[in-house]
Amino acid sequence: MQVVLSVVFSVIMILNLIPNLLVVFVMIRCKSSQTSINFLFLNLALADILVATSLIPQYVLRPAYTHPDGWAGTLLCKLFTGGFTMWVGGCASTVIHVVIAIERFYATRPEKNLRKLTMRELKLVIACGWIFSVLTELPPMCVMYYDKTRSSCFENWSKPVFGKIYTVFTFLVDFAIPLLLMAFLYSKTVKVLWGPSKHCSTSLAVIMSRKRITKIAITVTVLHALCWLPDVTSYLLAYHAPGLVEYGSILYHACVIPVGLSSCLNPIVYTFQSQKFRTEMRKVIGCRWLQKNEVSDHALK
Repeated sequence: MQVVLSVVFSVIMILNLIPNLLVVFVMIRCKSSQTSINFLFLNLALADILVATSLIPQYVLRPAYTHPDGWAGTLLCKLFTGGFTMWVGGCASTVIHVVIAIERFYATRPEKNLRKLTMRELKLVIACGWIFSVLTELPPMCVMYYDKTRSSCFENWSKPVFGKIYTVFTFLVDFAIPLLLMAFLYSKTVKVLWGPSKHCSTSLAVIMSRKRITKIAITVTVLHALCWLPDVTSYLLAYHAPGLVEYGSILYHACVIPVGLSSCLNPIVYTFQSQKFRTEMRKVIGCRWLQKNEVSDHALK
């Protein structure tokens, strides 16, 4: 079964790295792409790349080497094979999705005179988001160790109740609360865009473009939630209902597969729908097929 997981995650890793690295390359290389929304896309791609690279030592290469035990094995678990970087990338991705939802919320309310974040302020917010993601995932990393008997990384909390408290905290902070916040923001955004028109001074083309971009944003949010739900739920159940999901079991690790798929879908559903991004990417790789189904970037301004 370990070999099967290795093959599956190898495919996911390739599907993840190629488009996300392309996004990063285009965003950094093209000065005209360095806008606020594209800065968010860039960080989303970096978070997805972090998730992909975490799969390499933990799943892709696992059948090819013998995991060391002792202090070396524990150190390897803490840094690479215990899932720390994957959870950091996932948490950062959630934070960025929330910021995008806020940006979309502001973009549909120009008449309210809501001040948008400057690029400097946005960079500070995202930097804080990355720091928050690392700090949030530090507790399990600190208690991670390698169990030679079970040939896997496990958490060893000083008291079982600490693990139960942390899993609830993770479920709420990394998943439930951000999801509810995004649902609230997008419900308000949808109400403005599809409700009675109050945008007399806004062109129809801009309104239609904002609607399509909002649909894409909501789609990505739903996919993100659906793909992360099995993993955060299995982590929660492993401590609160171990009879249903055992920590470190095949089922437990299989729940990570949708997480990898989520990071593959982000650049395809989100970034590649941008006309401006497609134009810049054509300059880099000269792909004519990117001219099809382009979405106007007016709504991203």
